[in-house]
Amino acid sequence: MNGKLKVSDDSVFKEFAENGASLDGFSDVKVLEILFNDLFGKTKYDCQALAELMLIEHHTLGGVVHASPKSLSKYLDNEDIVKLKEIGAMHRYVMHERCRFPIKLTDKKTLSELLRAVLFEEQEELLYIFPVIKGKLVSECLIDSGGEDSVNLSVRRIRQKLENIPECTGFVMAHNHPDGSTDPSEQDLISTGTVYDLMAKDGYKLFAHYIYTKDAVSEISLEKAHASYFFCK
Repeated sequence: MNGKLKVSDDSVFKEFAENGASLDGFSDVKVLEILFNDLFGKTKYDCQALAELMLIEHHTLGGVVHASPKSLSKYLDNEDIVKLKEIGAMHRYVMHERCRFPIKLTDKKTLSELLRAVLFEEQEELLYIFPVIKGKLVSECLIDSGGEDSVNLSVRRIRQKLENIPECTGFVMAHNHPDGSTDPSEQDLISTGTVYDLMAKDGYKLFAHYIYTKDAVSEISLEKAHASYFFCK
């Protein structure tokens, strides 16, 4: 695609104004169309068609603004990719600010938003822990960042992080799968079981281990993880 589609008209801005300069009630396509018109102007792209194509490929607003430069290059030139990535950085910041600690372990919606805010990378696997005090997540700690398919799960590093937090009784663990798979690998299961067992001996409970992709969040079965660890001992 050369990016030179037909020019959008002013109707999208009129709709935006008539809605009180608010995006409430607009579809994802309409929100992106408004964003693209504002970022890129009205003479470069057909912003509605561009929004529709990019949502087909990346599924969500977050998926579009956090897409890799390589995938965006099919639709945008380098200058416009930079502009969109700046919006992505702002989007992550806003999402993070909305997920203020402490967060209840039972608040799955806010927890999912937090994971999206911190585990946004598509090219790099990240591993975080979230210390827990009295049933609430109180902070976040980056344990490791790796390549496309692996991170170093260090029990010693997790222990050091938790020991510096008074009254901490456990933690939640989460990592992302850049390949988009929500299924745990055998290594995921073994590593989870290892952490569960060794940290329990130090008095820290692993409450959950989540896998994040840009489309979904899944939870690793601690029972299966413990079984995998047991048979590998």
